[in-house]
Amino acid sequence: MKKVARIMTVIFLFLIVLACGISSVGAGQEGTQVADIQQTLDAIMREETAGETQESPSQTEGPDTEPKEDNPPSSPTATWRAAPCNRAELVDETIPDGTVMSPGQNFTKTWKIKNTGTCSWTQDYKVVFDFGHMMHGYTEENINEVIDPGDILIVTADLIANSAEGDYKGTYKLKAPDGTAFIKFWTDIKVESETPDSDDFDIEPIEPLPDDPIFRPLPQELYSDPEFFVDAAEKQGPCPLEFNFQFRFKVEGAGNIYYNFEKCNTQNNICEMVYSQDPYTINEENAIGTYTTLYYTFDVPFTGQYSLKIIVRGLEDKVYGPIEITAICN
Repeated sequence: MKKVARIMTVIFLFLIVLACGISSVGAGQEGTQVADIQQTLDAIMREETAGETQESPSQTEGPDTEPKEDNPPSSPTATWRAAPCNRAELVDETIPDGTVMSPGQNFTKTWKIKNTGTCSWTQDYKVVFDFGHMMHGYTEENINEVIDPGDILIVTADLIANSAEGDYKGTYKLKAPDGTAFIKFWTDIKVESETPDSDDFDIEPIEPLPDDPIFRPLPQELYSDPEFFVDAAEKQGPCPLEFNFQFRFKVEGAGNIYYNFEKCNTQNNICEMVYSQDPYTINEENAIGTYTTLYYTFDVPFTGQYSLKIIVRGLEDKVYGPIEITAICN
């Protein structure tokens, strides 16, 4: 529209000039004026053509011209990844790491574990002891309810602190039905013997009671001819594998025999003491001169080298063993 308006303006001026020229000049001058006006009109037309060329984009791309893209690239988007089936998070626990316990102290450890995966944990899922000090806990146990994603599993373990002073840690894990382990959690305690306050040093020490499991006297004439053995030095099969130990001796007198076992993972040099719940009582009903046997079953959870020994308590402890065993789990 702008181009047409300019051309119409030029033509209108051309007609006015032409009319004026015809009335005021002669025939020779008239031709000259017409030629001048024609040149002016041609120059204006060339300017319009050049302007149109500059304003209109060329269809032929030159060396400095960027090609026009019909479909510009879209902005990058984040890649979506599905959450794993088995995933968990420890959200709470009792008995903080480094809690001080007395030797042989009973305690209950509780963990609260949140299901942060996409699969429900059925009763085929297990809590399994992984490594370290068992502290009389279980080797494995199935969960007793279905834990859906977002729900909380409460795991408890009734444990006993080791008898010797030191740092002890036992690690557990959750295991899916296909054997996949996907979280680890543990008990970490420090065993220390109680020491009297300085104000109590002037108090005479109390004599140990007769039923004290460490100091109770044991006349050596209660038994003789001790034998300590196991049903097999090596076993192979599904774990846990059971190794049955026997301590056999000849009865020589009446009294109580107090004892405990010490079991070790010899590969990792980890040991723990197992106390007997009750003493073995020799009374008049036991025929003196006959043989009797104490039994202990060692449940081995994993492939490895282990050992067991029995300690008969008394004024002088008597140690029998250790007996080395090998477990091969499949």
